[in-house]
Amino acid sequence: MANHFASLGKSLIDLVCLPPGNQPVPVLLAQKLALALQSEVVVWVVGQAQPWFWSLAGKHGRWPSEDFWQNCPPQTMEAIANGEGLTLGMEEWPLWQEFFHLPYPRVEGIKTFFQGRENGLILTVHSCPVKGKSMPKKRQFPLQKLQGDLGMINQLLSGIELPNDELLQDLSSINLAEYDPTSTPHSSRNFFEESPILKIWYEASHRQLEQQKQWNEKLINNIITIMSDQTRNPLATIRMVVATLRSTPPTPEKLEQRLEIIDQAWHKLNDINSKILQLKQLKQEDNKLQIQNLELISLLKETIENAPPLNKDNHKIELHYDHEINSVAADDKCLRQIFQELLTNAQKFSVADSPIVVTVEQFDQTAVEVKKKVKCTFSNHTVAIDAQNLQHLFDPFYREQWAIDSAIAGVGLGLTIVRTLIEQLNGKISVVGKPSRQPGQSVITFTLMIPESGATE
Repeated sequence: MANHFASLGKSLIDLVCLPPGNQPVPVLLAQKLALALQSEVVVWVVGQAQPWFWSLAGKHGRWPSEDFWQNCPPQTMEAIANGEGLTLGMEEWPLWQEFFHLPYPRVEGIKTFFQGRENGLILTVHSCPVKGKSMPKKRQFPLQKLQGDLGMINQLLSGIELPNDELLQDLSSINLAEYDPTSTPHSSRNFFEESPILKIWYEASHRQLEQQKQWNEKLINNIITIMSDQTRNPLATIRMVVATLRSTPPTPEKLEQRLEIIDQAWHKLNDINSKILQLKQLKQEDNKLQIQNLELISLLKETIENAPPLNKDNHKIELHYDHEINSVAADDKCLRQIFQELLTNAQKFSVADSPIVVTVEQFDQTAVEVKKKVKCTFSNHTVAIDAQNLQHLFDPFYREQWAIDSAIAGVGLGLTIVRTLIEQLNGKISVVGKPSRQPGQSVITFTLMIPESGATE
């Protein structure tokens, strides 16, 4: 089945690159898609333009006016465009009955994207004999399997001058059902040989879209897994204590102990909620910062002294710094949280009996008119991390699989918040990992670059 959709996506791209005959390309695409998916109607929208369509009843072309969407309720269109197939009655979108003569159309759709930007919409329509009857499962959402290719096609179409044809009663006698995309002279291989730049662009774009799709799927899985794991234990604890209190009246001492257990479980749940809300606020609105001159070493020492030990793995924090460190221009609250998050991260993921090393030094300038900064690093020994995964450590909800398997607390938002805060302070953060002398371990180092006080661009 996967090969079928891959072949279909490629044949649709071939139609864009080398269309057979002098025909309106979107109509050919709609026809090809309709024949492959056994749809009565396919509607193809490029960008915000008027829709093109092809119907089994012989009507096809470009919709001649702007009334195609007129009688469709916005909430219905939004649901369809987001992949929710709906069987519609006359009152919900009468166009299908009046123009296409489909009594109960099953409309499925998908928005198309290229490099994160929406660039069109595709609808497929099947006829249902009875309102509310679902289509077979295997035909519910076939467009989703083609989303990457459809987004690329609409990007290509956006750069092509499309004809202004309105309703076309006849297409040329090209049988697209028998159209072989690998045969000469319509082969995209021949086309790519003549245009190597397009070949490179196509392969790179297709690979990027596939990687983004895989990463999105992994992110969704991470969110579900993390939220389930991190909320299950506190909720189970609260439920167990409540059940115990109901079954056996406690003594005042026992009551206080059990209330303390409930309070600790509540704090765990509240910490998860607070991090999610903070990240949302940081992303949606400008953080109101109070930039002032701060003595970095003093602030860092306070943060280290007040850092609560998370476990009994004997993590000693070592602080090394130059004695002549200039003050930095930063917000006190933000900088403290950055340091706290990085120390907490190091404590949680360090291997037992290993030090956490914090260093501060003046950053040597190597270029003219570069803003002066103070360099601050946080290093610790951890379980070996694949170098390819380092770039994802700042992504929201990202966690290494070994951390999930080890039931280490957290939802994967701490480093995301750190990066957001340091960038709002006009600083930078980076991460590197190097193999440790100990097998199966890495030394991971986070480097902060914080603007000095009075530094100018």
